[in-house]
Amino acid sequence: MLFKKQRNEFFQLIVEAGLSVEDFKEVVSGSNEYEILFIKDKRFNYTLYDASSQFKVSFNPTDYSASGNDGLNTWKPWENAIRHFKRWLKVVKEEYQTPDLWAEAKANSKLFTLNPAVPDEMFNAAELRQLDGQVRQLVQGLAALALPVHAQKLLTQTVQEIPEKASRFTKKELEGWFMGAFISQVTNLALSPEHVAAIGHLIKTTFIGLLQLH
Repeated sequence: MLFKKQRNEFFQLIVEAGLSVEDFKEVVSGSNEYEILFIKDKRFNYTLYDASSQFKVSFNPTDYSASGNDGLNTWKPWENAIRHFKRWLKVVKEEYQTPDLWAEAKANSKLFTLNPAVPDEMFNAAELRQLDGQVRQLVQGLAALALPVHAQKLLTQTVQEIPEKASRFTKKELEGWFMGAFISQVTNLALSPEHVAAIGHLIKTTFIGLLQLH
């Protein structure tokens, strides 16, 4: 069983790591032989097996920057148990703060549904002229959204490629290219959900006629 002073060290390290103490839970076995600290997502845990001032340490996720199994299931004095706890907190914080690009891409793809009715045919001259006007309208709309500078620049460049692509692509091909480019860029730019929704609405209302996005 840990002393108050030892438990307080854990508390202080969590605070210093910039994590919320409320997200951590302490679990003590009935026999008081081991204690587990974990956050709400139980994939993350740090376990100490107490044995006469020595501590067997086990934690998950492991520190992938460490060599071999250093710190895993090995007997360590208290100072080393704390050292591994610091390292574990670093990995946990990084994991929580790293965006899940796969999940975001899946979520972003739901903003649009590819329309199977879009014909696999080239744009005619009148449609290309209309598309030029819609591109100018979309560029103006993006400028009004107050996006981060780098995001606005990249998305504007992609939109401005549309007329050239339309001269070579069929309508179905252009829809597929634009959707792929948009989803990829918005995901990698890690925009806020509000910005993503605003961009999606702007694109759909601009191209709902020619590209039939819905």
